[in-house]
Amino acid sequence: MSGDGRKTWSAGDILTAADLNGYVMDQAVMNFAGTAARASAIPSPSAGMVSHIGGGTVQVYNGTAWTNVDTAGGLVKITDSTFSAQSTVSVNNCFSATYQNYMIVFHATTSAGSEIQFRLRGSGTDYSGAQHFFGGTRTTSGASVSGTGGASQTFARLITATGDSNRLNGSVFTIQRPFDAAVKTFAAIGQRFAGGTSEYTGETVGGIINSAVSYDGFSILFSAGNMTGTLRVYGIRN
Repeated sequence: MSGDGRKTWSAGDILTAADLNGYVMDQAVMNFAGTAARASAIPSPSAGMVSHIGGGTVQVYNGTAWTNVDTAGGLVKITDSTFSAQSTVSVNNCFSATYQNYMIVFHATTSAGSEIQFRLRGSGTDYSGAQHFFGGTRTTSGASVSGTGGASQTFARLITATGDSNRLNGSVFTIQRPFDAAVKTFAAIGQRFAGGTSEYTGETVGGIINSAVSYDGFSILFSAGNMTGTLRVYGIRN
């Protein structure tokens, strides 16, 4: 049943089972080990119910689905991933109607001097249409500055290739409206340290993905060799 709101009891009042359920149980923050345990305990949730899922996620039922409560400022962690010696890292079902915009934090060491690329994906398949447009600036610790960009590409570039070993790479980027049936925009700040030459490279890039299709995930691709590291996906509260 749905919560009944608030009731004030007086001395001598009888606390009925209906009152206990309606004013207390259905309005408490209920704790469950996982979503399966919650579904078993509450097969027919009502709007306004609040639950805590093991691991720190607080969710409220909005009448249709359980949605995350924004308990971490403007960012809510959706998922994370650890990968080892992979040329492609794909994350599915991380974008939804719950958040319009997302931030992704990526960190990896790589085995070769190739560029790091990004694609959206839907239903487990990368979008590789030649509709990626991007541009930016690349600056090295040797004080050289150059432009980076591409038009009508099948990917969006996050970090430009270098030709050195022992590479440490990182990127923080936002993707706007990936789940909406609208053109998507993105912006990234990337870093790379080439150990053999002790050269640091900083890169900023932004662009659009000219596809008015809803996507629920993404892939990060290394154009040659492999990468080992971590990534985290956050929803950005409106």
